[in-house]
Amino acid sequence: KGLAESFGIMVNYNYLPRHIECNNEQYLHDGTIAVSEGVGAETMDEGTEWLRTCVGEKVKVVG
Repeated sequence: KGLAESFGIMVNYNYLPRHIECNNEQYLHDGTIAVSEGVGAETMDEGTEWLRTCVGEKVKVVG
């Protein structure tokens, strides 16, 4: 269920100042998208996998 039956996904942005420059450079360089590990493990796994199916393998979990 969950994302498989959902029309979309809600995203909350929380910019971590110490990661902004590095994340931006990685995105501009090779399209890597950084996501926070600050959510529940089950939700993170499901959300990260969903994002990877949409944009490819260039999704990086950051702490």
